[in-house]
Amino acid sequence: MKKIIFIGYCIAYLLLSYSCYAQSSFSLRQAIRQAAQNHPLLKVAQYNVPVFQSDITTAGLRYNPQINSQLLILFNRNNFADNSSFLVSGRNRQDWWQLTQQLYVKQQRQKKIDFAKENVNLVQKNIEEIKRNLVFEVANLWLDTWILKERLVILRETKTNVDTLIRINENRLKNEVILPSELIRTQILSEQFQLQIIDTERQLSTQKNSLTFLLGASDSVTVSDIDIDYQNVPLQLDSLFGYATQRRTDIQVNQQAIRTAEANLKLQEALKYPQPEVGILVNPQNGVFYAGTYFNIPIPLFDKNQGEIQKAKILKQQAEFQLNTNQLQAKTEISNAYHLYQTAKANLVKYADIVDKSRQVLNTVRYAYLKGNTTIIDYLDAQRTFFSTQQFYNEALQDVQKKYINLLYVSGLIQQLVE
Repeated sequence: MKKIIFIGYCIAYLLLSYSCYAQSSFSLRQAIRQAAQNHPLLKVAQYNVPVFQSDITTAGLRYNPQINSQLLILFNRNNFADNSSFLVSGRNRQDWWQLTQQLYVKQQRQKKIDFAKENVNLVQKNIEEIKRNLVFEVANLWLDTWILKERLVILRETKTNVDTLIRINENRLKNEVILPSELIRTQILSEQFQLQIIDTERQLSTQKNSLTFLLGASDSVTVSDIDIDYQNVPLQLDSLFGYATQRRTDIQVNQQAIRTAEANLKLQEALKYPQPEVGILVNPQNGVFYAGTYFNIPIPLFDKNQGEIQKAKILKQQAEFQLNTNQLQAKTEISNAYHLYQTAKANLVKYADIVDKSRQVLNTVRYAYLKGNTTIIDYLDAQRTFFSTQQFYNEALQDVQKKYINLLYVSGLIQQLVE
């Protein structure tokens, strides 16, 4: 019985451990693609497409005739004597049957359809812009998570080295080779690294939770490899300007907004013409049959849709001005991002050289300290320097990656990471 209970506890523990630590690992490119497919807010925005597509259906509806019926009864004292014929007799009634239809002029129906289609295109372009911003946000968050992961690796490795030195110094203290203060200094450094490990683990957990939401994942996520070549930009600076004009999604939104405004202006210009209403009518009056035609049209003396036409013109001017502004902004952003990326890439090479030198210094000082040829202060200083330079190198690596992602973002090339 005890064995069964023990086995049950073991199974429950394993299941709980699996549920607590089940994680999905994503590289940078995988995380971007996952977010582009499953991000909750992007899915919400995509519902706008069928909503606006329904306007196309509404605009394309065919003519819908209207029927009008009226009944007039002649009230006469003599009619009350014959109740059976009071309501039935055509001599006491006047009937009115009218079938009419309002007509479109100046291709008003087609222009409504065109305007509705342009609105759908505008919504789709806005979704692409949302996706571009989402990819940029996910890439930066992924890199922030990655740097914390790398920092945690460095902290743990460094603490392991310091703990190894603690065990060595404990033996050396027993043999009275060193003073107690040297062991205490080493222990203090180990405790400092342990506190940094705890703080970094908490930050990493928070970043993972945020990344899980952006990716629309059901399980906790973790970062793996950087599978994007950040060493070389695919285009030169001048080519990036031209590419952004064609492919950057916020500029595409502005271009589509102009087309939508133009379609709206054409529609409003067409709506200034009155829509006639025509039809046929049947009008039996007191037993005499009448039939005829019906025609109705507003007289556009004061109402020529002036307000909506003026508004459409202003919206078109606004869209054109916004496009020019965004094109100038894109050029400035690309120029700044390109030069910052080049600077960050040059700094990374320098930091790599510094890390190699600090590693050599640490190995030399460590060997000298174990041989008794230098002090604990020199060794601890070399250890801190090596840890700092490693951290600086990782931050420089993260910085060049972020600068690369930013350059892709401002040029419109970032959309290629989703494909």
